Amino acid sequence: MTRKKWQLLKRKTVYSSPFLKVFEDKVRLPSGKIIEDYTVVEKSDVVMIVATDKDNNLIAETEYKYAVNKFLFNLPAGHMNEGEDPITAATRELLEETGFGKGIFKQIGILHEYPTKDTHRVYVIRAKNVEKIQKPKLEDTEESIKIILIQLTDVKKEVFKRKYHASTVLSALVLAGLLKENKEVELHI
Repeated sequence: MTRKKWQLLKRKTVYSSPFLKVFEDKVRLPSGKIIEDYTVVEKSDVVMIVATDKDNNLIAETEYKYAVNKFLFNLPAGHMNEGEDPITAATRELLEETGFGKGIFKQIGILHEYPTKDTHRVYVIRAKNVEKIQKPKLEDTEESIKIILIQLTDVKKEVFKRKYHASTVLSALVLAGLLKENKEVELHI
């Protein structure tokens, strides 16, 4: 049996800013039923970097996230510029947020945070053998970032002792194999 996709009949922009757009779509389901007001949010794609240095430390951070009013355990991450490829964005973001650079970068997966309503993708990048080469260059909204170096053998324990996480962090660490026996998961992209 062939599965059918939804059909977009009409799209209305209800909000637009440089960071996101909100649409109200009229769609036809495979059953023929029409939904008049299906909300979709469009944001730019982001990269999340699972980086380790030459001493086998995971480069992690805690960061205040205003929307949930909490300090979360996080990995270096950031928006991709228009036309920028994931590896270039990851190299730039890691350097800006942490001051770490160089090393070997490889894309290991793509995540969708909330595919029911949100279009953006999270490109998960594994960076190995990075080294500290400058001070971080943080934006005003990133001033609360605190860099944490965690030995790979302690990653699982350190991650699960913390109360609050961004969901994509756990997914990225699983893809990198850092939450189970320190073996990387190979995905063919």
